[in-house]
Amino acid sequence: TKVQAIIDTYDVGAELTGVAPMFFITFKKDEAGTQRARRDEFYTQLIRRRIFMTPHHHAYICYRHTEEELDTAVKAIDESMACVKEKYAG
Repeated sequence: TKVQAIIDTYDVGAELTGVAPMFFITFKKDEAGTQRARRDEFYTQLIRRRIFMTPHHHAYICYRHTEEELDTAVKAIDESMACVKEKYAG
């Protein structure tokens, strides 16, 4: 999927789980203990890009979402992962 490709590109410890219409993006624990901070940064960046996905529950894609809306969400996920990478690059 496009989202999995983004996660693979940035390599910030993010994981995509669930199935396409009901998915969840979370962050793996690391030795530095930054998983919560990385998660908070990611979801905050999404909100700044006008995309709300709760950090504690699955996100949903529904029939009424247009291709343009989905592309906007994918772009926001990409930009938000880039911010996490920049802030937590080790």
